[in-house]
Amino acid sequence: MIYVIATNSGKNFLPKNRAFNVNGYIGDVYVLEENRASKIWADQQVLFNNGRIVDKATAQAAIDTAFSKASPQPAETTRPNSKPVL
Repeated sequence: MIYVIATNSGKNFLPKNRAFNVNGYIGDVYVLEENRASKIWADQQVLFNNGRIVDKATAQAAIDTAFSKASPQPAETTRPNSKPVL
C-alpha cells in the first residue's frame, strides 16, 4: 500500500479514469494500491500539491489527529462515531 497525505485540490484531484483504487480518510490521507499508476499519482501529489508519501504509522497518526479535532455532529444526523483504522 502507498500512503499519501495531500490536500484535495479540486475537481481533477483524482482522475476519473484512473487505473488504481484509492481510499480517502479524514486528515487528507489517501491509501493507494501498489501499482505503476498509483505511484505516478502519488509522485504528482508530492511535486505539484505539497503532498507527502508517508508510512502507515504516520498516516494513522494524521487520521487520529484529524478525528480528535473534528467537531461532533448532531446525533440524529450521524452514524456511530468510530475512528478509521488503517
